[in-house]
Amino acid sequence: MRSKWFRQCAESHNSRVKLSTANFGRALIFRDFIADALSKERQDLEVMAGRKKLFTSAFIGATISVFMVLCVRRNGSEPGYKGKPLSFWFREYCLAWPNASGAPEPITDAIRAMGSDAVPYLVRELLGTNQDSGIRKWYVRLADSLPLALQRGLPRSISADQRRDKAGDALFYTKPSAYVLLPLLTNALNSPEVMLRRRALFVLGGAGNGARAAVPYLVAALKDPDTFARSIAAQSLKLLRAEAAPAVPELIEALNDPRIRWNAAAALGNAGSNGKSALPALNRLLDTGSNRDRLNIAAAIYKLDPAQSAAFAIIIDALKQKNDPKLRKDAAWTLRAMGPVARDAVPDLVKTVKDQNIEVWTTALDALKRITTDNRAAIPALLEKLNSPQAGDRINAAAWLVRIDPNEPHGLAVLTEYIQSGAGAGDRYFAIDVLAEAGAGAKAAIPVLKAVSKDKDKEVRKHAIEALKKIEFPAAK
Repeated sequence: MRSKWFRQCAESHNSRVKLSTANFGRALIFRDFIADALSKERQDLEVMAGRKKLFTSAFIGATISVFMVLCVRRNGSEPGYKGKPLSFWFREYCLAWPNASGAPEPITDAIRAMGSDAVPYLVRELLGTNQDSGIRKWYVRLADSLPLALQRGLPRSISADQRRDKAGDALFYTKPSAYVLLPLLTNALNSPEVMLRRRALFVLGGAGNGARAAVPYLVAALKDPDTFARSIAAQSLKLLRAEAAPAVPELIEALNDPRIRWNAAAALGNAGSNGKSALPALNRLLDTGSNRDRLNIAAAIYKLDPAQSAAFAIIIDALKQKNDPKLRKDAAWTLRAMGPVARDAVPDLVKTVKDQNIEVWTTALDALKRITTDNRAAIPALLEKLNSPQAGDRINAAAWLVRIDPNEPHGLAVLTEYIQSGAGAGDRYFAIDVLAEAGAGAKAAIPVLKAVSKDKDKEVRKHAIEALKKIEFPAAK
């Protein structure tokens, strides 16, 4: 502003002064005064600009330095695996299967390898209260609504709620010590905030070493005012199996609460010999509730005492309900959960492999795999399904044939057909991964896998290369 004023003065003066001899000297003096003022103004501006640049540079430098220090401290305080911090592996865990439980084995194994050191970070993520901005919510919804092919081209993102869910998921699957978990969860277990209590109770169901130390907290939560929290507590006791034996009296009492009865009964069935004191209470409930309620109660009774023929009859009857495929699937899943104790059900499960509902017969096969080591009795029914007009039946039947016998030629032929045919990407990945599971037994598929290891689809190439490693070098798994 000063320089502008001086310029205006100079212009006004020059237009008015007549350069007489007397005025000429005064004009020169005024001109020099104006020039000095303008020069000083320019110098002041240059100094100010220099100071501004210096300040800006210093500010930017300080910001970068602080950011770098924070990053170093953050990564330095985090455990790591194969040169990458836990935050990297957790992000991969979240993004691999964002809407499903678990993650591919290499990612889960990485988090598990960090052991107890990973627990504080995961608990902070689990109990975090951050919320997504409106823009982030919009972006996540948009990305989730797009086909997978388009999603791959977008920057990957996951919502705050999904991060919390996946943190609980990671803690559950990595089975951390209860002695590490409990000090970090105590405040949440006693929090007035119901969501914090629910999350903490869920994670305790995945406790590893010292799991019995978590039982008193879960027993106390059976009286939580929140129905869902009570149900989660009973579910976690169910998952702790025999470690939950001290909770048997409270679980028997919990059978009187119809809203958590399902998980309470299942927890008693998993409690081992200590749960036998619950048999009278369970038998009183055997003829009550829906078919699924009766199935659940019968399963608990049969686990505690395989001589209980009435309970076994209810399970097998559910497996044969022609008009209720969901009940048939639930019955097969119940037998699967029982494991070897359900060996008397093997003939009925083999017959169930002929079921027309894919969810029923695949669950029956999964149950057979858990109950017995020899599932060859199911091969004839699976060979028939290879001729099914339903693509899902064919590829799943082929997969199970190879799981039962890695050298089974018909199953191998169908799987390699799917790999070569340019079928849907998901089917191709699935077929390749089944061959990888088969290991050295699937050597007949090596030429096909080598061919598709150069496929235009990057993921197909990746799956094929991994499968070849497991088939050609099984000892290196």
